[in-house]
Amino acid sequence: MIKQLIMVVSFCLLVIPGSDMIICKLNAPSGASNGVWPGSVMVLNCTILQDGPVEYITWKKDGDVLRNTSIVSPGQSLLMWEALKLEDLSDKDDGQYSCVAVKGIHSQEDWYTLNIFAKPHIIPIGLTELELRYGDRFSVTCSASGWPKPNITWTKHGNKYMESSHVLKSPYGLKLQFLFARLTDKGLYACHANNTIGSDLWPVLVKVKPVQFHMRSVKVTTPYKRITVYENQNISLECRASDIDNKHFASFWKHDGKSLTDPERKSKVEVANHLVLWYKIVNVTLKDAGSYTCGVQTDMGEDNQVIGLNVKRRGPPRVSSKNPTIFSKLGSSATLSCTLQYADIADVIMEWTQNHSQWFYTHSRYYNIEHKDPRNGNIIYSLVIRNVTVKDLGCYNCDVKTSLGSCSSTVCLQLKQTKKEIMTIYASSSAGPLWKTTVPVFLVCLVVCVAGFIAGFYARKNRIRRPGFQDNSGPRATDGYQYDVFITFSSKDFLWVKTELIPLIEKHNLNYCIHNRDFQPGKNIVDNMADSVYNSRRILAVLSKNYMSSTFCRGELDMALCRNTLRNDSSLIAIRVDEIEKKRLPKALQGNTFLDYYNDQEKNLWEIRLAKQLALKEEEENTL
Repeated sequence: MIKQLIMVVSFCLLVIPGSDMIICKLNAPSGASNGVWPGSVMVLNCTILQDGPVEYITWKKDGDVLRNTSIVSPGQSLLMWEALKLEDLSDKDDGQYSCVAVKGIHSQEDWYTLNIFAKPHIIPIGLTELELRYGDRFSVTCSASGWPKPNITWTKHGNKYMESSHVLKSPYGLKLQFLFARLTDKGLYACHANNTIGSDLWPVLVKVKPVQFHMRSVKVTTPYKRITVYENQNISLECRASDIDNKHFASFWKHDGKSLTDPERKSKVEVANHLVLWYKIVNVTLKDAGSYTCGVQTDMGEDNQVIGLNVKRRGPPRVSSKNPTIFSKLGSSATLSCTLQYADIADVIMEWTQNHSQWFYTHSRYYNIEHKDPRNGNIIYSLVIRNVTVKDLGCYNCDVKTSLGSCSSTVCLQLKQTKKEIMTIYASSSAGPLWKTTVPVFLVCLVVCVAGFIAGFYARKNRIRRPGFQDNSGPRATDGYQYDVFITFSSKDFLWVKTELIPLIEKHNLNYCIHNRDFQPGKNIVDNMADSVYNSRRILAVLSKNYMSSTFCRGELDMALCRNTLRNDSSLIAIRVDEIEKKRLPKALQGNTFLDYYNDQEKNLWEIRLAKQLALKEEEENTL
């Protein structure tokens, strides 16, 4: 038999300050707020400490006025206190009690919550068996009464671990939800309610009915199976789903089998019956490494792909050469390569040097190739040497500077010939005059330039004779030229050209030519370059490290220099946009004055100077 307890609780009546202020004091017995046992006796005492006595006191439970209750009172004339006696407490007495003190137009109310110890009782869910179709959406909420407040969980086949996408807290309890019912979701689920007094359980049998597939099921692909990144980098994982022929579908991402629910990291784009999914990771850590599963579910089926993410610790940059010695023959091509590991991709500067010099950057026989290995994030730098000569022999340094430090590696170029043959070649090379190698090259360049000049002359002459000819590429320049200016630049500098240079050109209503817009598709690249140089009144070269490292840019610059020399028409205008040194420029440009956008002192005047040089067109037209 439960031991009888008598507990007294005093209610504090708080009122808004005024001329008639009611003040009281609350004295709650120790432990009463934690709950009381069934069968106990509880006395609730409402005491008036100031501005008493009051006219009357009303008692309420859960907002309803109590009637036929046991009230202990000293009488209306001495109404300084009143008590409510509750006997043989049960779970029906559980609730919120209040007393309302009234005097004249003033009244105030205070509350006390009475909790009766009781084992959990699950509020009936209304079903014990649930039958779903594949792809259906459904949810059921479990809640329970009892004191202490029960802890509610859902289990499947007795296993407490369930996917977070299936279980969701709500204001009314714990929700079991199926956003997209799958065959693997079928089974015996149970809602458990537990506290220190006892427990309760409500089982729900879930059945999932399969569907017959009459259309193609969804297909998920990914552009890569494994990715390697460094710590603190940002990365977006991607997968694509095709054959989504119905409007009911669901997508998901998992990391090592656990669902990823952060909506800010996930994004998707739906086009027709295709879907592209991304999962973004900012500031990658070692904990982010593992297997990522991207999946899509539809009425027609389900498919997924797994992407492996490997995260490396950042270390000091390291350059190595897989082949430190390269053998080649005279007249053939050679490729020198080095690999940069632990690269800070955001800021890398790489240069090839020979005896601390970059003399070969001014020759079109040399050009750089940069390639990033998607498997490990390494950067491979290659120096390609065409038509190898004796002067090219020796060792080259691959110098790399990053925000994490600098490093270098050495690659040596040697001939395949025997030692005796090499000595003979060196002897003949050092004994012979320089003109034996330079004159033939100069003659070839001269022939090409003269041929280009003659072709350009006759092309202009024919255009003048045929005034009815119209070019659909844009407004036609006068005196036989198709364009007012041809802009030659590296594609890596296109942002500067687009935001700084082109607006100035268009401001002066000049018809300009750029390779990515005006080169004819299917036409030989060299022919496109030559047409642009010889069919434009001016050639504007945007000089930078990127420009001088590009084989095609060097080719356009060589043609422009050749035309400028043969015609002596001051057609070439050069502008520097970064810190490239003059010694890396062709000798024909080193002695000339060019516009310097990179120089802070000249930066404010470059637009005016460029406009004046381009305005020479008007002077020429006025002399015709």
